[in-house]
Amino acid sequence: PEEIPQELEGQNLKIEYIGPLAQAQKSVGLQAVERVVNFTSSLAQVKPDVLDKVDLDQAVDEYALRVGVPSRVVRSDEDVARIRRERQEQQQATQLLQDAQPLTQAYRNLQEAAQDRADR
Repeated sequence: PEEIPQELEGQNLKIEYIGPLAQAQKSVGLQAVERVVNFTSSLAQVKPDVLDKVDLDQAVDEYALRVGVPSRVVRSDEDVARIRRERQEQQQATQLLQDAQPLTQAYRNLQEAAQDRADR
């Protein structure tokens, strides 16, 4: 075995091979991921809750890894969670505004009716 350079001793390293053989080995699972996602999508036409069975976020991560996409292209799970949380908060705020519109209109109608009575 080769000696570890002193600068690297005690470091936690992850070695990733990038040669043609390594790329070929990574790509072996691509067709499997595609087939499962396509199959599940087809089934979802008839039974939508089958989509709960497949972690599509993880499928994207696996696919990107196997095709060698730079890591900065696919968002981290934390970033995705933040984006989804912000989207949900925005949707909730929009829904609250929509729900409040009938109440606001009813209040205006009551004010107008009260004003009409006061004017008589």
